[in-house]
Amino acid sequence: MDDYASYETTNDNQDADYGSYERENTNDDSLDALQEEFGSHQYVPKNFLGMETSKLGFHIVNQPSPFLELKNKIINEASSLKIEDRMQAVRYLCSIPYVNGTAHCVEAAMSIIKDESIDVYKRFYFFASNEKYFRLDDHVSKFCFAGFFKYGLKAGSTLVPYELMIKTAAYIIRTFDSDQPVRQSALDWCLDIIESEFEDIQTKLRVLRVFKDLGQVDEQMYADDQLEQLGIEDVNQVEIDEAERLAIDLLRAIRIAHKVGDDTPEQLYIELCNHQEVKEGRVSADEVTAFFNDYVNSGEKFDGVAINDIMVLMMKEINKLQASSGGVHVTNEIYFRLLICIQQNSNIVEILNTLSNFTEPVPFSIGPSLFERLRNEIFAALNKSLLSLNEGLRQEVEKSRNSEDKAACKEFLIYFDDEKELIYKQFAKEKVSNKEFEDTFDKVSKEWMN
Repeated sequence: MDDYASYETTNDNQDADYGSYERENTNDDSLDALQEEFGSHQYVPKNFLGMETSKLGFHIVNQPSPFLELKNKIINEASSLKIEDRMQAVRYLCSIPYVNGTAHCVEAAMSIIKDESIDVYKRFYFFASNEKYFRLDDHVSKFCFAGFFKYGLKAGSTLVPYELMIKTAAYIIRTFDSDQPVRQSALDWCLDIIESEFEDIQTKLRVLRVFKDLGQVDEQMYADDQLEQLGIEDVNQVEIDEAERLAIDLLRAIRIAHKVGDDTPEQLYIELCNHQEVKEGRVSADEVTAFFNDYVNSGEKFDGVAINDIMVLMMKEINKLQASSGGVHVTNEIYFRLLICIQQNSNIVEILNTLSNFTEPVPFSIGPSLFERLRNEIFAALNKSLLSLNEGLRQEVEKSRNSEDKAACKEFLIYFDDEKELIYKQFAKEKVSNKEFEDTFDKVSKEWMN
């Protein structure tokens, strides 16, 4: 199967399209095999989304498949599930043997990847992670990269940042064969950036690094030629200065917080023209008008986002700041800074940096959520502490876990208090509140017991 499109499915006639796991799994070997697969997860409660995890790999002929039942929960019950549970469910799905299982796993994963109610950086990490306990099966993640790239092309750069698209394109260029359509699509997208008159130089250099580091010989030669035209000998020696790095982090912050939609920067134009600096003649209204006509609407981009859209995002951020503490004083200060930038013909880096000291920059970071990490850590620590007990106590607790009498389990949790305190101190450093920790511990310990 050469492209993500090969894995697109519908919910109708799935068994007819992909076959079914038409054999009965009832022996201990099958259970052992499943538990070995699930050994790659720290968090494996006995019951997950109303299903017994020990039976997820079983399929009895003429009865509903637990594999498909779990897949359908991921897709059809999305609105009622925590995002962490949806992601964990896909990881479990990848661990279950099933005929043409990769296709089903990719379909389930894509239902998350395309869900714009979830932060795009979290969606990217979901399929791109290489961390032991949070990664997807390589066969599944490969097609998720292709699917995410296809989605990103349609969604546009205000919804899917270039930094994620470039990482995705790099993976595709490195991993897919040259005759596969998705690789050609990634190459074409990169070439469009390199040859565009509207993209900023740092974005072009990031794409040229992909060609230099991962491309085939002709692609590397093309990159060398482009770099020579730019007067750059070694693309890896070009560094971003602090002002530009801050501007990128501020842009990332306002992109996460706001959406452009169908809005225009007209409100920002009006607010600037009505500012005291303009009314009293210290900044000309004609300068403001020329700035919007000649620069904002020029089609020029910064980090893949058109200046016009950046102005919309900035206006929304200013409105948010005005509604919060600081109010009018803060917005007047930002407007004043913007007017000075306009008067001095400043570039977009300086314009974005007018938000500094008011908007918290967001550095690039991808990883599991604090909740996922905390859940994993608690569950793993409980299992580790259980294994450290002497044989008699351990068997007593295990017996309690498998019965309705939870007395031994509750005694064990008292014994676990010191370990619990260490975990709390570890996560308190990352600003997990005591209530958040206690709520999560209570939920996870109940899952562990039951």
